[in-house]
Amino acid sequence: MWGVAELNNCVYIVCCDSSTIIVFNVSDSFQRVADIEVPGLRDATDMAVCRDTRQLYVVDKFCCVWKIRPTDRQIERYKNGLWKVFGNWVKLFLPFFSLSQAAPSHMAPAGPD
Repeated sequence: MWGVAELNNCVYIVCCDSSTIIVFNVSDSFQRVADIEVPGLRDATDMAVCRDTRQLYVVDKFCCVWKIRPTDRQIERYKNGLWKVFGNWVKLFLPFFSLSQAAPSHMAPAGPD
């Protein structure tokens, strides 16, 4: 297990080498409900949730960010999305790391590889 998040009485779990997000309903004795299949996801490394937008964010080891809306299971993949989310922070606070300075100017959904 690499990432766990809770949103709207559900617990979401991502595991290594899986394209499936496992879902449990916490208000029903942790009953397992319909999982979310994320085509193309592999090697997930973490998961977070935004309570304002009610979306899940999964990061993989290839620096892609997957935005998932659990209500309608809409999925978007952002290639090199970590730069958009954390790029400026990394440049400001971690200059001792050898990171590329070529951060994308915007984050756009990636097409299939």
